[in-house]
Amino acid sequence: MKCVTYNIFGGMKGNAIIANLKHHYYLYARKAKDIIKEKTEDFSKINEMIKESNADLICINEVIYELQKEKITNFLKSLGYKAFSIGKSSYREDGLDLCTVLASKYGGNEISTDITKGKSIINEGSICVLNIEKENLLVVGIHLALSKKIRIKQLTEISDFIIQHKNSGKNIILMGDFNDPIKKLNRHKKFRELEMQTKATPTFPSIKLLKWFKRDYDHIFHTLGNTEIETSVKEGDSDHFLLKFDFFTKPKESFEVN
Repeated sequence: MKCVTYNIFGGMKGNAIIANLKHHYYLYARKAKDIIKEKTEDFSKINEMIKESNADLICINEVIYELQKEKITNFLKSLGYKAFSIGKSSYREDGLDLCTVLASKYGGNEISTDITKGKSIINEGSICVLNIEKENLLVVGIHLALSKKIRIKQLTEISDFIIQHKNSGKNIILMGDFNDPIKKLNRHKKFRELEMQTKATPTFPSIKLLKWFKRDYDHIFHTLGNTEIETSVKEGDSDHFLLKFDFFTKPKESFEVN
């Protein structure tokens, strides 16, 4: 099973300092919907990265809801994704709401839920959930807020939601942009008690001049037993790297009988 999480930064260029600042300005200060629409018309590089990843489960963050949701879900359908869950990150009034798109090639049913969020850009956040019965698997895609206070509240809500399903015997995959490294996430008591496994992999920022700041902000947590993980990252135009976990079943140990 292959899992991918990728924050696409609204399809804009974010892996160079000047471009990153300019596009944040267009998105949050100037709210230049027409300019952003024009600059993100070509999704070919993002599409190629998604296709090349060959993920069975994928979480895509910072999709611009009104401009890109339909475009990206239609492309995912063409790749064989069968089930989708979409969660809006904000309540903006400028047509530039961001969202998270969670997709599965295994099929599945969406479970509607939400987390605390506010109108300020530092208080945004999203959650998407797919229940895949045939795999006994609950897949959760998230994007947590920049605000520490709101982020902690969101993490509490997500932990409460997951524990209910984990206690029913389901395996869990939780992935997305947490805006915090594992070391800080594990200070949160409820989250730590989920006892989920992962491998810390730096994914932000992709800006070369800021490589000294590189942190593990995007994560894929799981409760799958008897598995080995091969991790990889790939750089696109976003200020985040694409993160991929390839899960393998551990081979059974063989014993020689004399």
